[in-house]
Amino acid sequence: MAATWARHAVSGVGQLPWLQPVSNAPSSRPPSPSLKPSAIVLGIAVLIMLAGAVVALAGTSSAHAPASQLGTNVPGVPFRAIPAQADLAHIESGGEPPADVVKALTVPAISTYVGESNPADGVDQYEESVTMSVPATSRSVGAFYGKELPGAHWSMEFDGRAKGDLELIGQRNGSDGYQWRVAIVISSVTPTFSPALAGSDQTSTALVVMTLYQVGDAS
Repeated sequence: MAATWARHAVSGVGQLPWLQPVSNAPSSRPPSPSLKPSAIVLGIAVLIMLAGAVVALAGTSSAHAPASQLGTNVPGVPFRAIPAQADLAHIESGGEPPADVVKALTVPAISTYVGESNPADGVDQYEESVTMSVPATSRSVGAFYGKELPGAHWSMEFDGRAKGDLELIGQRNGSDGYQWRVAIVISSVTPTFSPALAGSDQTSTALVVMTLYQVGDAS
């Protein structure tokens, strides 16, 4: 019996399944698709999402930034400067004042637009005013424009007091061929309560009237 089994084992007949030789023939199973392209696409998508999140956060931060953090610093002044376009848009008409004149003007970042007026209604040449309220002293607002107007290439014609108020007047050529003048009158708002009743922490407020008008042909 033992001899018979041995012959079968040698001849390869009757071998047990776990004794069968392992085949080296290549597998017929199709290869799995590579994960590299999908990984690259996923990585790009993640980067786009992260970039969008950063932009959104930056936009939200800027939109909710306090006025004290907007604009540019003005040396020696406790508040910053922002472009005056938003306030002057209330008095723009037919391309006047020209864009270069508007861009040469700023307002305190902490100011609040109050209203507009036409002091020379019926006059052919342009003359319009805007009024702003600034929670600061008239002296500090005067110092603000004393630096901002010359810095924007306005030729200063007056910087002092007129009828008790601070007044600054500057002039420059406009791209429309006319000379333009800006007059800024700064007055202190009288407190509703007396200083004794309001206390020493009472906030000062200045009222600023900015008037723009043509003064003649620049030539």
